[in-house]
Amino acid sequence: MEPRQKKLIALIILVPGLVAYAGAAGALGAALPHTTLLQLPYYITAGIAWIFPARWLIQWAEREPKAAPDRPETPS
Repeated sequence: MEPRQKKLIALIILVPGLVAYAGAAGALGAALPHTTLLQLPYYITAGIAWIFPARWLIQWAEREPKAAPDRPETPS
């Protein structure tokens, strides 16, 4: 797959995925009891957790395609 196609696929997955993640994390955070001792660690963790799948997706999109192995020519 060409790098340009992979970047487009990553963009199509990443943008709506981050929007959905932010909405879900915010809704879950709002459902927590309103104490700083619970909300602070939750929002710190939720604010960092999205980085790992996004990093994997970006690395996949930036990876160069594997070169096809050279085929020895066969006599006709």
